[in-house]
Amino acid sequence: MRRESETTNFNNSMTRHTEYQPANKPRVYNFTPDFSIRSVSQIDLSLLKENGIRTLFVDVDGTLVSPNKETITDESLAFLHRAREKGLDVFVASNSTRDLSFITSNTGVSAIRTGLRKKPLPIFFNKLLKESGASPKESAIIDDKLIHGILGGNIMGMTTIWTESLGLGWKNYATGIAFVEKLARNRLRNME
Repeated sequence: MRRESETTNFNNSMTRHTEYQPANKPRVYNFTPDFSIRSVSQIDLSLLKENGIRTLFVDVDGTLVSPNKETITDESLAFLHRAREKGLDVFVASNSTRDLSFITSNTGVSAIRTGLRKKPLPIFFNKLLKESGASPKESAIIDDKLIHGILGGNIMGMTTIWTESLGLGWKNYATGIAFVEKLARNRLRNME
């Protein structure tokens, strides 16, 4: 018998949030990621591969780099190298127009630019899947924003991994969205 919700810690680093969603479950529960972590260095790549994940889509601002910065952290750099060494296809996913060569040239990962397509809209994720040749079932999205990458990834049927943000440097992040994000983050922390 399935439990309504279950939280499991893997090696005290990656927390799995398993919530079985009945058809009439309110859409707000789509904010719950499959996994939550403090930083990308805690992602259990072997566990993801064992569960059929072969493609990772990684958000840039707040996930790999501090918002509005042009340098990738050593921790993020090491994670991208580890993921590629494990045989995963890794893409940085961005609708930004800024130059991402400071990430791609140091790691060998590719960038997929979505232009005006933004998270959580399915058109953003369809662009990622089309350009990578991956299916939602074999893909994971890693993002620091529940309302963008996690919600959109859940809607698309992807594995979702939420990470703590490297900073709150985005300037036009609407107050209402920030409030909902804070409530959802607190709910996840209380589940651990």
